[in-house]
Amino acid sequence: MKKRIGMPTFWGWGRGLAYAALIWSKMLIPEYDVYILKQGKNEIDENFKVVDVHIEEVPGYHIDKEVFKKWIKKNKIDLVIFNEYNQWGDDGQNLVREAKELGCVVYGYLVMERFKKSLTKDYDRLICPTKTHQRFLRMHKVRNHAYVPHSVDFKNEFQKYEPPKNEKFTFFHPGGWGGVHHRKNTDKVLKAFTKLKRDDVKLIITSQRPIILKKIPKNVELINKNLTRKEFLEIFRQADCTVVPSKWETVGLPILESLALGIPVITVDMPPMNEFIQTGINGYLCTPNLVEYTDISVLVAEVDSIDLKNKMVNIMNKSLLPLLKNNSRFIAEEKYDIEKNKKYLLDIVKKDIGV
Repeated sequence: MKKRIGMPTFWGWGRGLAYAALIWSKMLIPEYDVYILKQGKNEIDENFKVVDVHIEEVPGYHIDKEVFKKWIKKNKIDLVIFNEYNQWGDDGQNLVREAKELGCVVYGYLVMERFKKSLTKDYDRLICPTKTHQRFLRMHKVRNHAYVPHSVDFKNEFQKYEPPKNEKFTFFHPGGWGGVHHRKNTDKVLKAFTKLKRDDVKLIITSQRPIILKKIPKNVELINKNLTRKEFLEIFRQADCTVVPSKWETVGLPILESLALGIPVITVDMPPMNEFIQTGINGYLCTPNLVEYTDISVLVAEVDSIDLKNKMVNIMNKSLLPLLKNNSRFIAEEKYDIEKNKKYLLDIVKKDIGV
């Protein structure tokens, strides 16, 4: 019988925590059976249905301790992977310890911006999706970590496609939920775009939270709604360049997705963003002003809209753009292909629970 791996996590919507769990599931199957204790009653996006996982639901954000223990016992779980557990709110429990007391090996994924060393002590291993994350944990004298690079699924999601022949150079800004402290910097993207003062450019912004503007600037298309994964990637493929000047990231999913689609990226010269992007190779990096926020445990990158505008001008260079696009796809295939990178997760799981 295959060993069983359980994940108490969000599932079924194509961003953030849920998407990280999907990538781990794709890495683990078919060598292991995967069991999801799904938080919330949301519908499951079609993209998640390509993996054969066993799903049970709990209705809300928190998982009751007794429900969790029953789920482990009933399904004979060998290893549990937690995803940002107790980083955004304390549930008054310690499900990590409960899993260990039931004999499970326990892994955790903790985002850097909500880091507390006290949260790390009960895990057997912490998953690091970037080299930056590894350095961050070493800096905090946390040793029980393993590098499992966040990866993309070229076979099922990021096949090669015919790039659009846009009449206007098209920038894309995936604004998501905006993030804590407006982390995605959507307002700076809008300011930079309007400073271009050109008619041969277009900006597409997707946002899952309402963006209320007195007047939508000329040549800006605002898509203000929840999108399916398929809809989101269809919009993504219209772009010539992705603009992601985040104040901070733990991974930065849109950066990797953009590279996988062969679309160069403008982001910030700060880790982990500059782990993926090299100026003049597969995009451009803005020089940030680094500041501290009292409730964020990493430095925050404040971007100047004029600098961002200048990088947008640079990337429209018609002689350089084809090279940036080719490099973007090539680097993603070499470094972030799930088929190449699943070995990182499989190797440590095999070491800890066997096969």
